[in-house]
Amino acid sequence: MQSDLISARVPGPLGEAMELRAAHYKASGDPKATFFCLPGGGMTRRYFDLGGPYSFVERMTSLGYALICADHVGIGENSLGEDAAFTPRDAARVMVEAIPSLQSAAGVSDVPLLGLGHSMGGFMTALIQGGHSPYAAIALLGAHAGGLDWGLDENEKSYANRPDALEPVLVDLARKKFGKFFFDQPGPSENSKIFGGENAGANDELRKATAPVYAAGGLMSMIEGSILTEAQAVRCPIFFAFGDNDIGRTPYLAPKEFTSSPDIRLIILPSTGHNSFAFASIDGLCEKLDKWAREVTS
Repeated sequence: MQSDLISARVPGPLGEAMELRAAHYKASGDPKATFFCLPGGGMTRRYFDLGGPYSFVERMTSLGYALICADHVGIGENSLGEDAAFTPRDAARVMVEAIPSLQSAAGVSDVPLLGLGHSMGGFMTALIQGGHSPYAAIALLGAHAGGLDWGLDENEKSYANRPDALEPVLVDLARKKFGKFFFDQPGPSENSKIFGGENAGANDELRKATAPVYAAGGLMSMIEGSILTEAQAVRCPIFFAFGDNDIGRTPYLAPKEFTSSPDIRLIILPSTGHNSFAFASIDGLCEKLDKWAREVTS
């Protein structure tokens, strides 16, 4: 779907000036609200517009929402080079600095702003909201603060629920684990609907959206309670959605760390893996997300 490229000049994660770019998708008619969207690890913002039956932006713009979809800091059009090393909290500050300028560039400063992220993007959305509160509400798709400890060694597991201890060593841990701070990955598996899409066509679309993985973001999202402080500080409504073949902890435990949210909704999508847009259940997801967004912005 056609979008407008917008940008904001902001201090980068290490203090240098950078141009943070995003895509603005216009609502059909006057926008009810704007979703600020961040993709999962190893994906560009194209994840939100996979095409054909898998385009999240086509569904949500037709329902009356504007979308601002951004690559993560250091990824895609926001690349800083493969040697740039910074933490997700550094990246969160960059996004928060950029958001008002991006809203203004898109002409949507006067409508409610909702944060939405998939997988690592949901993790970053929670981190951004808990630390800075730019959103009226947040939607976390396939994301929580419970980690993925099956992918960790014993030393990495020792930082569970110790965010203050993890922060100063995170960059070194990520480089040690993955070798590079931004590393390539093969994309979705044809043999796994947990990590792929529902069919070969969906997997082809997912591959078009693949990008290098941000090592520190990936590792931090794998460590339980790494954003415990921010999760507990989220004081807005939260919408959780998981596939019934998703990864990580049992979906019903997803709200565990978000003890200050006044309203939490949780849905489980049938016959769906981790990449929830790449399944037929995207229809039901968007319908429920629209209902929720209208409620929290009314």
